[in-house]
Amino acid sequence: MDRTTASGYVLNADNRRVYADYTPGETDGTILVAADRTAIQEEIVGCIEGASLEPDASNLGQLWAAIKAAAAAAAKSVALAFVPVEQGGGPNQGSAKINIGIATDNAHLRAASGGTDLGMLALTTDVAGETDRASASEAAINQSLQSSYTTMAAAMTPYMRTSGGTLIAPDWATRVMLRLIGPGGAGATATDTTSAGNYSGGGGGAGGEAWGIYTISAGDSLVVVIGSGGVPGTPGTASTVTLQGTTLCTANSGGNASFPTTQAAPGAAGGTASGGTLINNQGGSGTDGQNGTNVFAGNGAESLLGGGAGRAGATAGLPASKPGAGGGGGYGANNGSTSPGGNGASGALIYQWLP
Repeated sequence: MDRTTASGYVLNADNRRVYADYTPGETDGTILVAADRTAIQEEIVGCIEGASLEPDASNLGQLWAAIKAAAAAAAKSVALAFVPVEQGGGPNQGSAKINIGIATDNAHLRAASGGTDLGMLALTTDVAGETDRASASEAAINQSLQSSYTTMAAAMTPYMRTSGGTLIAPDWATRVMLRLIGPGGAGATATDTTSAGNYSGGGGGAGGEAWGIYTISAGDSLVVVIGSGGVPGTPGTASTVTLQGTTLCTANSGGNASFPTTQAAPGAAGGTASGGTLINNQGGSGTDGQNGTNVFAGNGAESLLGGGAGRAGATAGLPASKPGAGGGGGYGANNGSTSPGGNGASGALIYQWLP
């Protein structure tokens, strides 16, 4: 179809051929020719028939119907850049209307079905955030576990106490290992009562040992008493451990050596022990002292922890240096002189918490 070429057409401001009206005495007007009228008719009817509609002179809406049909057909033929989502119709699906829109916080998507709020939809940023939070949480848990393991490992290390006090069982512990050592006895103080001669006091005995494993509960209180070592004239005191008021084990002090005569000064016996579920050891005895031509030096007994005994000493016995060891006896060679014995060492406790 083209613009009219009929006689009398005029050019408009856009230089297009258009019809002109007849104005008497001024303009002849454009002659209406069959070609122009036929072109309009065929263009319109062709559009109607192209939409598979039957031309109907009484229906003045056919051109609009044809245009809408053509537009719908064109829309269906457009290649989408995404896969369209269909409303329902799938397996195990209902027919309720689905609504998806931005949430009121303007940061998330929400879904609804049939007027029921289904909650937020997880977006990539949400998943990434949750992954980060999960990773951080996992790291925190691992750090906490590592700290707990470190604390447990440290608590399970054996410790030694040489003074009394109260031990509180940690939350994870169910048992405790105790190795209780009694104090050592003192060496004998020797006095020369002869007009001339040598003399030596006997050595102090070692403290006993109670060793065992005991059942406990978290938060239990263990009261520890560490026995004091013997001093000449005063025997040592026992080491004990009690659990909630009940005595678990006792390690007694080694004996103090004596100087009964100028001819003999026996070493003192070791202390006994009780309550150990594994071992109850008696401490060793101190060596004998003697007065006369041949002098036996009265050394203290060694600790059951090994060594530390006080040896016999000229004019004074040496004190013990390791928990539970006995003191040495005194000796000399002066008429009428006194050589004091060495003190016994205090006791000790080695303990270890167990799961």
